[in-house]
Amino acid sequence: MKTVDLPLLSGYLFCRVDPRQLKSVLRAPGVVHVLGYGSEPVPVPESEVLAIWRLQESRLVAWPCPYLRAGMAVRIRSGALAGVVGRLERIKNQCRLVLSVHLLQRSVALEVDPEIVEAL
Repeated sequence: MKTVDLPLLSGYLFCRVDPRQLKSVLRAPGVVHVLGYGSEPVPVPESEVLAIWRLQESRLVAWPCPYLRAGMAVRIRSGALAGVVGRLERIKNQCRLVLSVHLLQRSVALEVDPEIVEAL
């Protein structure tokens, strides 16, 4: 077994920038663009950046994972249900896969490990 250090959010640099200095930031080597909507930059909430910073400072083991939202169509990657497609729901911190038969207007749900789910 080998431990390898990889960035949690590969390709992103978080920084505070005075909007008047944005053009000079965009000219810095390696900077492709600033995140935002259209041509308007949008700041990442400080609480989200601080949460990632605290995680990194804690030295706890963490790894990148897909960004999954409740209601998103997902596919099971492995196990007995590999390839099955459904809708992801979160109920009391549990991930559930909802399988539906639309013609019958019926659904069933089962708990799934978020590690084996991928977004479509």
